[in-house]
Amino acid sequence: MGDDVLPLLSLADRVAATEETLADHCRLTGIPVTGDRRVTEQHAAQLLGLAPGSLAKMRGEGRAPASYRLGFAGARLSYRLRDIAAWIEDSREDF
Repeated sequence: MGDDVLPLLSLADRVAATEETLADHCRLTGIPVTGDRRVTEQHAAQLLGLAPGSLAKMRGEGRAPASYRLGFAGARLSYRLRDIAAWIEDSREDF
């Protein structure tokens, strides 16, 4: 193995790393995050590169990350960064 080959990470390790990347992005861009690391649906869509309406539609179809009926900052729904990270990593395809 060459020095430029990254070790394979477990799913749990990838989820944790992705959660930290999302949290860092929120800090850098000023996205509000609750103490238990939830963001509004609008900000969850932004983190995923989706329009808020697209994420809402996916949620209604059962194809989105888990959401919580614990809103904040004027939103009625929220998403935990860990759930967003898990959804991203579960969608990963290795070619």
